[in-house]
Amino acid sequence: MKTLNSKNINILDLPDEILLIIFHKLHMIEMFYSLVNVNQRFDRLVLDPFCIHHLDLTIEPFLNDNSPANNAIFNRIRREILPRINHKVNKLTIESLSMACILDTIDFTALTSLRLDNFQSEILFQHLTGDTILFRLLTNQITQIQVNTVDNIREISEGNELNILSLILSIGKYLTDVTFTHWWHNQGITFSFFNVTSTTCVSSSLTKLIILVQTFDDCLYLLDGRLKYLSILIIS
Repeated sequence: MKTLNSKNINILDLPDEILLIIFHKLHMIEMFYSLVNVNQRFDRLVLDPFCIHHLDLTIEPFLNDNSPANNAIFNRIRREILPRINHKVNKLTIESLSMACILDTIDFTALTSLRLDNFQSEILFQHLTGDTILFRLLTNQITQIQVNTVDNIREISEGNELNILSLILSIGKYLTDVTFTHWWHNQGITFSFFNVTSTTCVSSSLTKLIILVQTFDDCLYLLDGRLKYLSILIIS
């Protein structure tokens, strides 16, 4: 059995299994930026379909501003890495700061699950109402979506959160599983379906919904027939 001299040990001497454990301690953005194109072995491990089928490209906590250095990191990932793996990604997690750089420039042909984290309602509403990749994904292929919106009360128009949920359900022809949460910053208030018409938030494909609401009456609104095939409702 070959033994390693501790004075001369090199990371390349480690077996693939140990390297993967080390790599998975990194944020995915760090892993892409630091390890891809270093050598063929690292590329094989980092870009393996098992590792990248769920692509987490949220900026926090790794990147937290729009500095030129951070933009350079994302530009490299967008230009050099994503075109090599976009057809292997089944689930994508992004937030508003990475939306324009990632989702609006790359087609993910195998994507069926999408998580949108920490979006302001106004920004997400714009992405849902334009000719965007997000709109096309929801129309043509997404079956599962998780949306987390956070707003300051003074900065949003009343009812935007319901407009977003209604838009997602109407656009998402193949949606079967939706998680939708909305918070007002530092207050934790959810929204209500009070006075919402029966033609709002309608879906003929949805079977599972996880949502935050204010009152028990809101649950009754969701069960009034507007979600025809809903079989699982979780109030979180």
